[in-house]
Amino acid sequence: MTFSDYTLFRILGIMEKLAQYDMPTFNSH
Repeated sequence: MTFSDYTLFRILGIMEKLAQYDMPTFNSH
């Protein structure tokens, strides 16, 4: 896996975690 692929994988992982944290707040409101 190249460095660019690893960076993209990390970004997608971070975005997924942020989405998981944001969803409950939207549902609660």
